[in-house]
Amino acid sequence: MKFEQLEDGIYVCDTTKEITIPPTKIIYGQWFMPSALRRAEFEDICARFVERSRSANQWVAVSYSRLGSELLSELKDQERAENRIAGKHLGPLRRLYKKLKGEKPAEVEESKLPFSVIRTMIALTGPDVLPRELRSMEDKRYLNVVERDDESLLVPTQAMIETAYNAQERARKEKKD
Repeated sequence: MKFEQLEDGIYVCDTTKEITIPPTKIIYGQWFMPSALRRAEFEDICARFVERSRSANQWVAVSYSRLGSELLSELKDQERAENRIAGKHLGPLRRLYKKLKGEKPAEVEESKLPFSVIRTMIALTGPDVLPRELRSMEDKRYLNVVERDDESLLVPTQAMIETAYNAQERARKEKKD
């Protein structure tokens, strides 16, 4: 399979060019696609493909290292946000003490990161969840994992995109009725 690199870790190939449903037809949130693939982890990963593909105006393959480093960066951002938030939470006795002293309680900051099932699973169970989910997606024929030089490329398939699109179309029709 021949790959053309668009940017670091982002590629197009014959398989991505042959997907008949354009990325703009898939509805997604950052990082979710409710009930599109019947598994939240798959939907999270698929939404990431949709976002990158929309940016490129065509379906793209993503290197495993690019996906992994993006998730690692998000995990670090999440940890920093949680540490900032935790530092502003006070126990009930401490809040009462500050109130009695006339001090204003600290504002509680919300995390700006969108919720991500796959990122949460990695944080809770460790990094092995990502390759396990990608293998499961490959078993369902939602992804092809292609070894190229020293990197693994994750190539979305027509089956994944059709499954997500058809589920969204059914949901739209049910909503109209």
